[in-house]
Amino acid sequence: AENDDNETNTTSRIMQVIAQQPTNMYYPPLVRPIDMFSTSEYLFLLMNQTSRAFLTKEEKVGNRRTMEEGLPGFGCKYCISADRKGLCRFFPARRRTLPMKLQDLQEHLLKCHLCPDDVKIRLSSLAKHEGVASTPEPTLQKIYLDTMWSRLRPKVDRNAMNYI
Repeated sequence: AENDDNETNTTSRIMQVIAQQPTNMYYPPLVRPIDMFSTSEYLFLLMNQTSRAFLTKEEKVGNRRTMEEGLPGFGCKYCISADRKGLCRFFPARRRTLPMKLQDLQEHLLKCHLCPDDVKIRLSSLAKHEGVASTPEPTLQKIYLDTMWSRLRPKVDRNAMNYI
């Protein structure tokens, strides 16, 4: 019985250590400074207003009900820092839906009470000239969105803790 208690305590300590690890420990940053040279000013500014998010049990409603809890996504960094959940967070299920989610993000940011006014003004101005919802995607934008998708959903060898 004493061995069982020791194993339980060891397991409990391991779980506590794991719980203290950042949830994004296997994920590269979504936006990097070098990105400003590989996409439009609009898309770079838009993506800089995001933070990584993971789908929670409470958010699995409506179209999200069949999505896996913990699914990586992104959201308004201002709302995420205020611990808001819901419509300020986006979880594209496929790469082809990413432009639509970015359009939703822009619409959210323009209405968000936490987003600074200067960011709203700049986004609105740039969107008129370079918006993300163009079809078909220009080559540079397509490559950048492919990069964003691979950063959202990296293939990870969790045993070796290396990116594939």
